Amino acid sequence: MKKKHFFALVTFWMSTNILIAQNVLVSSLNTPYDESNMVLSPDGKTLYFTVGNHIDNKAGRKDKGDIWYSKLSDSKAWGTPLLVEGSVNSIYNDRMIGFSPDGLVMYLHDQYAADGRKVNSKGISMSSWSGKGWSKPVNIDIPYFNNSSPAQSGYISPDGEILLLSLDSYKSIGNEDLYICFKNGTTWTEPKNLGPAINTPYQEFTPYLSDDKNVLFFASNGRGGLGSTDIFYSKRLDHTWTNWSVPQNMGPKVNSAGRDTNFILVSSVGKMLVISARNSNEYGDIISLDPFDNIDTLFSELIPPVDVVVVQEEEKLANHLLSCQVKNQNSGAIANVTINIIGDKGTFTILTGADGSVEQELAPNSEYTIKVNAPHYMPLERDIITDADPARIVMEFMLTEVREGVTVNLNNVLFKQGTTSMIGNSKRELDLVVEMLKENPSMEIFLSGHTDNRGDPAKNVKLSKQRVNEIRKYLISKGIKGSRVSGKGFGGAQPIADNEKEETRRLNRRVEFTIIKD
Repeated sequence: MKKKHFFALVTFWMSTNILIAQNVLVSSLNTPYDESNMVLSPDGKTLYFTVGNHIDNKAGRKDKGDIWYSKLSDSKAWGTPLLVEGSVNSIYNDRMIGFSPDGLVMYLHDQYAADGRKVNSKGISMSSWSGKGWSKPVNIDIPYFNNSSPAQSGYISPDGEILLLSLDSYKSIGNEDLYICFKNGTTWTEPKNLGPAINTPYQEFTPYLSDDKNVLFFASNGRGGLGSTDIFYSKRLDHTWTNWSVPQNMGPKVNSAGRDTNFILVSSVGKMLVISARNSNEYGDIISLDPFDNIDTLFSELIPPVDVVVVQEEEKLANHLLSCQVKNQNSGAIANVTINIIGDKGTFTILTGADGSVEQELAPNSEYTIKVNAPHYMPLERDIITDADPARIVMEFMLTEVREGVTVNLNNVLFKQGTTSMIGNSKRELDLVVEMLKENPSMEIFLSGHTDNRGDPAKNVKLSKQRVNEIRKYLISKGIKGSRVSGKGFGGAQPIADNEKEETRRLNRRVEFTIIKD
């Protein structure tokens, strides 16, 4: 009989052994400009971070980011920030990931061509310390690396064996997801998505691991919280790196009503640091959280194990067993639904039984797309990654009936902030709309674009209208007649949730369609 142990999360600021005092702005580290992307040196005595639009950056105030550093004095005070010596800074947005264990190799987000032009990243780049400065970065290829987002953040473990990256990539659930790569000799493995327990349809970034590699800290704007972006933590539950405890918000001692990111622990001075926009106009500042009592036991106090049996299997499975249940929100189970399971090791087409369920074996260590199609319903797609240990995988698909008067929220159709540029899996979801319209050739739909109520109402209406037009153009480009797709931008005039809190306000920023003729 197989047992798996899960863990209880206990927030460390509630412990009697650990106390966090008031947040403190680290004035010696901050400039009047934008601080971001902190990295601590392996010896814990030098803090590196990116400063944007600083007058002393390589391209001056037009430079989106150069790397600066500050040294910790014997009195545990941070020194005046200085530009990093050598050739790592460019006219582009330069950002570090971390160091080799000996501190002599610096890893960066790759932005370089031979002549210094910004190029599509091949993965990461590395720079070596010469004794007088850092060398010009050299590209390191990562298999199947792809990042369509300009946002860049990552982390390398102190032993140099694990690389965490925030990417908008092939298998991303949302805009930016967290992925992991493992050191394999002198190369890296291809990025592996940490899975839906960590990643949301929105953004996850600035990952940070505890030294024992069991606790993940990260920033997200997809889980609600105190501000636009909060810091969360989660416990790794097994060796797969896709099985995590439910992420917990670090609470008001760490997060604010602003944008909070980039948690790191500086154990040499008993402090935590975060980047926060709480005290400035859209600019990030370095905030110190101090002190810790009993800092050496932080992570053991944070998540003590509890003996809870959650999985029991009478016999060991040779393969993963996928169990699908397909339902209608009104009438329950749906029979004879076509489910296509598309994978690199085979494709299967199966039909649900009278109870709306079906089972299929899947190979370990594989990636699959599960596509569910039923006449008169909106099709659905989901991706899954199987790990090395065979287990039962249970998935439920709730289908929306497509008939006149029904409104469907396109949850995964997302745009870069303030623009009409679609990101993430937006086009993939729109392709499902195209498929639905082609299967129902007389159907007509009305697109509605909505924002929250922040900002200029007229600009919100204009932006929502432009986004509706962008979606309409995409559907037409896929062969749908323009006469079948109409729409309008409503700005913030039709909220479906409270606009006072960010966690509910984001529900109002949506695109949906209503079937006006079936």
